[in-house]
Amino acid sequence: MKVYGIVSLSGGQGKTTTAFFLGLHLAERGYKVLFLDADPQANLTFYSGVHLPEGGGDLEKVFRGEDIQGSIYPLSWENLFIIPAGQNLARINEYLASSGNGGRMLDRRLRQIRDWFDYCIIDAPPARSQIVLSVIGASTQIIIPFEVALKGTNCLIETINLLNDLSDLEIWRGELFGVVPFRDKWFGLNQATDARENMEAVRQFLNNRVTIFPAILESTQYRAAIRQGVTLTAMGHPKLDVPFMEIIKKMGVDDHATH
Repeated sequence: MKVYGIVSLSGGQGKTTTAFFLGLHLAERGYKVLFLDADPQANLTFYSGVHLPEGGGDLEKVFRGEDIQGSIYPLSWENLFIIPAGQNLARINEYLASSGNGGRMLDRRLRQIRDWFDYCIIDAPPARSQIVLSVIGASTQIIIPFEVALKGTNCLIETINLLNDLSDLEIWRGELFGVVPFRDKWFGLNQATDARENMEAVRQFLNNRVTIFPAILESTQYRAAIRQGVTLTAMGHPKLDVPFMEIIKKMGVDDHATH
């Protein structure tokens, strides 16, 4: 099982959008995909249509070492499953901080199901927290979405610096798979001035060392597709699906896989 952490240290950067559509495309191609909602805001859980039964399993219980199988729920899409975020997930930060090795905790919990799925897609919380450290520690690959604005550029730099720090500490041993611009603003054929300036700053910072995927454009169609639970291509907007197609292309995914 390859674990893709969708990580950014600020909100509104496109993490859940990236996670949702990436998982949907992989599942459509016949791969068995596990969503893992590590954000206490639980947006991925909500978009996936999960309603936790009283006392049901969730990620907080997985962190505490309870039965992971009872915390995995099948979704309405074939090949898609989720470990949801419950209402007590934020409380796990203290537990991880006191554990002595919280940065590797999630990796240890996921080892017992590594043969069950082809891919695990983790939606990380938008803050520097113990949960984020554990998500990064469990991820074989990291994708960083960032809003094409000053806040997003600063957040991208901060997130990459955190990855470098965790790599130096050997908490993270994975790969920075790429970055995804989010809400790139264009007016016809012309990119907005602030968007162009921020993208140039990002290119200079990355200096060709990291893949920059095509941008998730400013469009209400993404939210509409999430509500309907379909890809942008299925809605008749294949150009809006290009960022996810390029991510999948780099992953080496077979468009006609059968599993």
